[in-house]
Formats: sequence, structure tokens, C-alpha cells
Amino acid sequence: MSKSTSGSLAKEYCVKFPKATNLGLARKLVKDYPLVFNSIEHARTLIRSYRHSLGSDKRKDKVERLELPKSDAEDWTPFIITGVKKLLILSDIHLPYHDVKALQIALDYGKEKGIDGILINGDLFDFYKGSRFEQDPRKRGMVGEIEMGRHFFAYLRQEFDCPIFYKLGNHCERWEKYLMLKAPELLDMDEFRLDIILKLGEKRIQYITDKRIVKFGHLDILHGHEFFGAPSQAVNPARGLFTKTLESCVIGHLHKTSSHTETTLNGKMITTHSIGCLCHLHPEYARLNKWNLGFAICEITKGQDYILHNKRIFNGEVY
Repeated sequence: MSKSTSGSLAKEYCVKFPKATNLGLARKLVKDYPLVFNSIEHARTLIRSYRHSLGSDKRKDKVERLELPKSDAEDWTPFIITGVKKLLILSDIHLPYHDVKALQIALDYGKEKGIDGILINGDLFDFYKGSRFEQDPRKRGMVGEIEMGRHFFAYLRQEFDCPIFYKLGNHCERWEKYLMLKAPELLDMDEFRLDIILKLGEKRIQYITDKRIVKFGHLDILHGHEFFGAPSQAVNPARGLFTKTLESCVIGHLHKTSSHTETTLNGKMITTHSIGCLCHLHPEYARLNKWNLGFAICEITKGQDYILHNKRIFNGEVY
């Protein structure tokens, strides 16, 4: 028979027995049509051609198709707070240099106002020994700060049965940077992750890393160190924040209470805020400054709209 006949039979068997192996199908063709196929290899070659699986031995000029190299870039998306209507925002506590009285006032005020969520918005720790600046060896070490952090979170969980979120600030990030410099081989060990050391999972506290934006309704919340060139150079920190973001948002980081509002051409109102700190106001590295004690409460109103109450603490009173 002709080559076209053998080809037709090979094609027919490929369709009829789609799950059969090339070799098994070739043997069947030779057995069923011994006068058409002079060898098993003859039948197998035709089958492979119809199945588009001819090996490289039959196509020496075939070149493997390349793809673009895979990226090491990691996903970076905002952290969205849901299930909370009234959020207490505390920033720049700087354990162990916190202002105990101011911190207690902020927590008591939040409880009085019926908050149902708490965000530690960066710099819970000072991590003095992780600083790149000259250090006083008499100051508390990082282990002592971590023990104090565990105590603080245990206290929060004792006093509040609500969602608690902890976002890293630039001082908090000193922990990982310290490991990078002093013990880089420990970076890949879960036991040395800050959230594991603080036992945040046991206390049901959500951990926010990687300078992620926190979204609460239409409000964007940042610590303030996320920008290349912080708004700290502005006379009004909130005005500096506005020029960086052009969105309604709030930061800590600068230890100052301020607000700024502008309306766009299309009538959209944008308001930016910076909130005060809850740490000692006259640390060794900045005895004279323009800081103030403060915190904020953000309340969801209609839909995703919100009202931010940017509070100051002065002489033991909330304003």
C-alpha cells in the first residue's frame, strides 16, 4: 500500500486510541496491518508525527523557546482593617522610654469612647541598642525591651477584647537590621522573627510589616517613615504629608499633632493629619524639640467615610 494509506491508518489509530502509548499503538498497527507497515519503528514514526511528538533526533534544528526570567519582586499590597468601626491609633510609644501617664490616659480615653479596635502605628519599641548612632552602654538592652513589649501586649489583651494590630515603624525595624549586621545567619529562622519572639499569635495580635499602607475606610494610615524624604522638613507636618500623598491619610513618626485640608478642582476634600507621640518628650538625643503627646480615634460613619479625632494630651488632660 502507499505511504498515504499508512499515514491515514496511523492517524486513524491515534484518534481511535488516544490514551495508547506510541510504542503500544505502533505494535498494534503492525499486528493489524503487517503488509502496510514494514516495522514497528516505521509505524511509531508516523504516530509520533501525528501526535507532534517527534523527538530531537528527527528535528536536530529545533531550538528551545525561552521565557522571561522570573522576578524576585514580592507582592506589596495595603493591609485593610475590617470589622472595626472605631479605631484607637497609638503611635511612637518607644518602649522603654514611654510616658506611662500619657499612655494610660490614651487607653482609658479609648475605652471610655467605646473603641472596638486598636492600631499600634509604629515605633512601639525604641531599640536603642540597634541604633546606628553612638550608644550609652548603661542603657537598657534589646532583650529588656522585648520583655517589656510582651508585658505591654499582655496588658492590652487583658484590658481589651477587640482586634489589635501592630504595624512596624522605623525603630521597630532596627531589630531585623541588627540581625542583618550582627547575625545574618539567623534571619531565615522563624524563632528570631519579632512577631514570634513577642508571641503575637498567642495574643491574637495582627502583625503588619514591609511599610504597608493600612486602610481604614477611606483613610490611609502610615507610620511616616515609608516615604523617600519624610514630611518632617515641612513647617506643618500634615501639609508636608499632603504634598507627598495627595490623599486623605494620617501618620505618626514626627511626634507632632497637625492637620491640613485642601479641596480639589472637582470638589474632593483631602485632609491629612499627623498625631502626637506617647513617649518621653525630652530624650537625650533631642532635649529641645516641638513634640507633643497625643493619639487619635478614627470612627467609620457612613459607608467608608470617617471622622478622625486628633487628640492632644496636655497637663494630664485630653484636648
